[in-house]
Amino acid sequence: APMEPGTGAPGFLTKSPWATGVFCGSCFCLALSALTLVFWAALQFRPGTLPGPAVQLFQVAEGFAWAESLACVPGNGTGPRGPSKSAGAALFATDLRRGELLRIDWAQDTSQANGRGRYSEPAAHPVSKAFSLLAGLAYDRRRGALYMLGNREGATRCEVVRVDPWGPSYATVATLPVACRGDGLAVHEETGLLYAANQVSFAQAAGVVHRVDPVSGSVQALLAGAMAADGTAVDQERGLLYVGELLSAVPTLLVVDLATGQVVRRVFPHGVAALDDFVLAEGGERIVAADFVGQAAVHFPTGVGAQATLALAHLNLPSVVLPAATVEVRATMLAGGLSTPTAVRAGCVADPASGFSEDKLFIAEGGGADGSVVSRRVLAFRMPKPKKGGAGLGAQSAEADEAVMITSLPAAGPDGGASNATRTS
Repeated sequence: APMEPGTGAPGFLTKSPWATGVFCGSCFCLALSALTLVFWAALQFRPGTLPGPAVQLFQVAEGFAWAESLACVPGNGTGPRGPSKSAGAALFATDLRRGELLRIDWAQDTSQANGRGRYSEPAAHPVSKAFSLLAGLAYDRRRGALYMLGNREGATRCEVVRVDPWGPSYATVATLPVACRGDGLAVHEETGLLYAANQVSFAQAAGVVHRVDPVSGSVQALLAGAMAADGTAVDQERGLLYVGELLSAVPTLLVVDLATGQVVRRVFPHGVAALDDFVLAEGGERIVAADFVGQAAVHFPTGVGAQATLALAHLNLPSVVLPAATVEVRATMLAGGLSTPTAVRAGCVADPASGFSEDKLFIAEGGGADGSVVSRRVLAFRMPKPKKGGAGLGAQSAEADEAVMITSLPAAGPDGGASNATRTS
């Protein structure tokens, strides 16, 4: 249940006059209704997702108005009984409606070796008092830096903020030329550069991705003209940036080569209604995503690796043409019945007994109309193990992977966790 500000749970931080809130809320409801009609119409012509393996969801936290983004931050490796791989790790979540950054800890039962433990109540970081809207989160493992996107009350520009995950300090490292919406953030760990997706406008192809240097504060537009650029993820090994178009007529992933800044591939995941934020899995060969309108977590191939090679072999084409290809895939459902999911993120701790182990995926629920309704949650499930033979994430049908096919070659252009009320092994 929600608690008052200062108690450590998601409190309702009132930051605007009542009349303004009513007006903004009415505008939001009208816009949401229009978007719902657009999505409904688009769904009438879209194939459904393929059935996938059943996963057991468990609750990590509740009391959110609109959980927008997630980031898992490893700990310092020191626990109450000496060195520990999972000590101090935490999951951070932004509440878009309330402008809050919440930290969720894991208290492991050190007297047992069976992975039992509890998630803590979400605690608000002091940065929450300075912002009225918070969106994307990204953690740079190499530099130990946590970044977020946020708007201050009445501001028209989005700030990129570096936050101390273990202390109260924070600092703005750059300012974007547009205001934040429900935007994604990713980091290229080799260079330390950040990539911030911005929806800009729901009514036109105005989405943009900015490249941000958090050291110098420089901001450059990397990609423009996207249909509500939203989710982002970086394939660290291949140097590729994935950008989701939330409002494209056909859900689309733009794949950008960070070395050249060019769009080198477009992925069309059939069966997805509205592609929100996502995470790369299986070494960059698969994406696990939040389907905002489809109320589900889904997965599909990215078009690289063994799965794409198989598809190319059927066409008798050399694999070197793949970077310039348009690829169609079929999505497979992992978890349904969610409340407007907004993001999927992976755990960050090698210890399988940790509540934030790498074999867990975390899902944020959003979609709340205002900050007074706190019915959204953060959920989790164990990632199904890939099956041998190319059927990823335990897929029960090879059709999911065989659906990868090149349609054109255009030129390059633009369950070990427990809730705070339950304990499981």
